[in-house]
Amino acid sequence: MDFKIIPTEDGTGTMTFSAVKNSPEHNWPDSPNETTVMNNIWLSLMIPKDSFFADRAFGSYLYLLKRAKKSLLTIQRIKDYIRDALGWMIETGRLVSIDPIVTDSSEFKNRYYVEVKAVQSNNQPITYAFWQEVI
Repeated sequence: MDFKIIPTEDGTGTMTFSAVKNSPEHNWPDSPNETTVMNNIWLSLMIPKDSFFADRAFGSYLYLLKRAKKSLLTIQRIKDYIRDALGWMIETGRLVSIDPIVTDSSEFKNRYYVEVKAVQSNNQPITYAFWQEVI
């Protein structure tokens, strides 16, 4: 599933899917750019897998970790869930590689700092960072 968020005049956005990819009013580039790839990463990680989104297989299981304890197993699960959620982007050629890096924060007892370092199909690196809450 490929998508792009197009800003609208009222400050919100419209999400388009691959079915309308070649529609001239959406001005979709032939190769991915950083904005569309970042949108793809964000939505892939933030939408709960098995939810009633456009495709039940889309999304990630990261939401299950909100009740997980800080441990090496939880760190490995974060990495596995990220690779699983973004695997479609490698299969479709949007990304060449994915490297999730999870750092324990001594500042916050209930969070991990997560960086998803990826390489786009044009060999440009991109990083998406977020906090993963745990208990």
